[in-house]
Amino acid sequence: MKRYVFDDAKLAYKIKSLRHKAKIPQKEFLKFRNSQNDVLKTSTKSEQARENLDEIITANFKRAQESARVLEECFKLINLEQAELFKSIRYELYELEKEL
Repeated sequence: MKRYVFDDAKLAYKIKSLRHKAKIPQKEFLKFRNSQNDVLKTSTKSEQARENLDEIITANFKRAQESARVLEECFKLINLEQAELFKSIRYELYELEKEL
């Protein structure tokens, strides 16, 4: 969204490179997704109510930060290098959010 609304190439590139940094073997993890029975499949009222673009951006930064934290914790069980990668991604997201 930053790329299209604000036309900020520098920040858009940072976000894109961060996303690519987080590459994990998707096929290996897709088998764990149960989209038919996901307990949070239905949107909450707060997810449906957005007043402006800033609220959308903030919600998505928080979602990305939480996701990075969950992946960091999960990878601590199987791959400490990946856990550290997601920790660094989480902190980069904090900085990007402040920059934005």
